[in-house]
This record gives sequence, structure tokens and C-alpha cells, in this order.
Amino acid sequence: MRVATAFSTLAFAAVAIAQSNTIINVGEISGNPTFWFDPPHVNVTEVNSTVTFIFRKPGNHTVAQSSYAKPCEPLDGGFNSGFFFVDSSSGTGTWNLTITDVNTPIWFYCAQQISEVHCELGMVGVINPPATGDAFDQFVYRANAATTVVYPSTALTGIGAFATAAVQENTQRNAA
Repeated sequence: MRVATAFSTLAFAAVAIAQSNTIINVGEISGNPTFWFDPPHVNVTEVNSTVTFIFRKPGNHTVAQSSYAKPCEPLDGGFNSGFFFVDSSSGTGTWNLTITDVNTPIWFYCAQQISEVHCELGMVGVINPPATGDAFDQFVYRANAATTVVYPSTALTGIGAFATAAVQENTQRNAA
């Protein structure tokens, strides 16, 4: 009986942990390389939940916090994963972001500018988008119309979220 109870408790804990982790694929949709986050918007309802960004092959991308008004520019005090390069044979990389504010949208973009300007192509996303209206569509529209894309310094702490470790900084910014 004790074994069954312990097993049930562990199974419940595993389900609770699994529910608090949200996955966003970076640079790939259904196995096809792209300039997109998949899904581009997610809802996280529990404080201290984790959003895991999985950098897919091939590509060189970032996850940088922005504002709704300026989707391709860093938010003062915002997070930035740094560049993460994945070639066609090396698999994937991950970056975990812990969400500390579930009531405010957390807007983000890819700051890669070499080969293609990823943000201007719509490589943007949001954690906890506004519940009503077309805010995300307007955010993408603003990114497409941006004339400035800024690469911020790598930062683990942001507004409403933080990371405990950065992806290894990649100085090959010219790698697509």
C-alpha cells in the first residue's frame, strides 16, 4: 500500500511539473526551418512556471525581450538569451525562462540581422498575450514595419521573467 501511495504521489508531482513547463520552438515549425517561434504566443497561468525555448537546426537565433510598441528593440531591463547557433548536424539547444508575472504580457523577438532580419520577418512572440483584441497580429504588423532592429547585451533577468543560465554566447552573428 505504501508503494502504491508513494507511486501515486510521484505520478501526481510529475504531472504537476509537466504542466508548469511550456515549450516554444525557435526557428522551426513541423520540422521545417523558418523565421518563427512555434507557437508564437502562449499562456502561462502559474508564477514560477518555466518556458523552454528549444533552438532547432539549422539556425542562429536569440530570444530578446521587447515592448509591444517597439517589437524589434530591447526592453530596458529585459532579458536576452544571446545568440545560439545550431548547424544542420548538431541537434538542438535549450534556454529556460522562469515566469514571475503572469498578469502582464512578455513580448520577445529574435535579434538576428545577418542573412535576413528575423524580427522584421515576423520572428516575434508573446507570453500571456492580452485576452481580447488582435494585439498579437498588431505586434507582428509592427515588427514587419520596423526600420530598426537592435541586438541587446545578454541578460538573464527581465521584466516579469528570468533565466538561470544563458545559452553560450555565439560570436558568429553572421551565421544564418
